[in-house]
Amino acid sequence: MDNFAYITSRLPCADEEKETAFLAALRICEYAAMARAEGPLSLEPFLETEADPFLRDGLQRVVDAENPESLREAMQIHILAANASGKRFLELMVIADGVYQLQKGMRPHTLLCRLGEWFGESFAARFATALQNLDAEEQQRALQARAKREAAATQLARAKMAAQEEVLVQQEAESGAAPKPAAPPVKPTPESSPVADAPAAAKETPPAPQPPHTPHASVLNVMEFHQLGSCRVTAIERLLQDVDDQTLATALKGVDKPLFSLFWSALPRERCEKLLEDMSAAYNIHTQDVEKAQTAILETAKELETQQELTLDLPDGELRKPHWEVIL
Repeated sequence: MDNFAYITSRLPCADEEKETAFLAALRICEYAAMARAEGPLSLEPFLETEADPFLRDGLQRVVDAENPESLREAMQIHILAANASGKRFLELMVIADGVYQLQKGMRPHTLLCRLGEWFGESFAARFATALQNLDAEEQQRALQARAKREAAATQLARAKMAAQEEVLVQQEAESGAAPKPAAPPVKPTPESSPVADAPAAAKETPPAPQPPHTPHASVLNVMEFHQLGSCRVTAIERLLQDVDDQTLATALKGVDKPLFSLFWSALPRERCEKLLEDMSAAYNIHTQDVEKAQTAILETAKELETQQELTLDLPDGELRKPHWEVIL
């Protein structure tokens, strides 16, 4: 909303009436810190507890991975339709500005500084204190997230190593010597009766325990690919610029609807139409084709993150198993 005359005519209110808007600004920054650390889907539990209906609607749009500009337009229309002024108008403007910047991925510290501009000099000291508390919490959260990422990376490396070892064992077993012919049956004698042989049978070595089943490396890549559902739509937009249409169509044949919706919202309209055509035409797609395409997109995402062209907000901890659905 760029009509400054309209804003200035409705914005003024007494300092004591700004308290609700101030608390909303603090909550938005807490949501931003959580979304930055754990991904936008981490905000879903707060949809039931957030008291302000306008802020709750904004969080729902963030969870649904709505395009930032579409989100901004929808919230502006709501403000115009509300025809509010004074205290409530300030609250609506703070929420709309905060949620829009949250969806664009603004750092919580920068976001709180920006929202403080709506309150004037009388709230400068309170925002300075809030910034100090936010920085301390963000630093602690970053340390915890780093420890979780390192633990997850170690777990993934061990799982991949175990999968490779399992493949080697299977290859060695398949290429081993042919089995020896069975010995002719021996007629039982008094000396070799079942009763006489019972102690010897009891001393036989038990079979070696089978190693636990470990997912194949390609399955692990597919599991990690589905964690992209926790990333911001802006990161997915950058990723899809380096993914060709055929690879994207093949990869999205085996994802759940929330992940498909995230990728769909990150595409321009012309690529959405092309995607539908490619997916509808892809009848002879096998599971290994889907796994190969998803692995290729995941590797592209990691390369872009290494080049600092995007940030992957992958969840910390154990990899979640993908929920498979055949789309189109």
